[in-house]
Amino acid sequence: MSTEVSDPQQRLEDRRRVSELLKKELQGFRCLVCKGIEFVELDLPEEDLQSKLMLYRGGDQTVGEYSPLLTIACTHCGRIEQFAEQPLMARVKAGIR
Repeated sequence: MSTEVSDPQQRLEDRRRVSELLKKELQGFRCLVCKGIEFVELDLPEEDLQSKLMLYRGGDQTVGEYSPLLTIACTHCGRIEQFAEQPLMARVKAGIR
C-alpha cells in the first residue's frame, strides 16, 4: 500500500502536489464538530513528517504494511481528520487535478 518512490526529491515533490490537491478538495469543507472552516495540515513533506496507518497481517502485530495518510486538524476545536494518500497520489501521477 505504500506509495514510496526511490528518489527522495521526487517523493517530496509528489507529496507537495498531493498536499495542494487536498487543499483544493477541502474548499468549503467544515469541521464535523464545531463547523469551523480553517484547518492546519499536520503532515509536513518538507520535514518528512507523515501519518501512517499500520495494516497488520493475521493478528501478528510485528508483520504488516502501512498506508500513508494526510492528517488535518481544525484550528478551532482540534478535531483531526485523516485522508488516505493513495487515491490522491494516483490522481497526481495521472495528472488529474
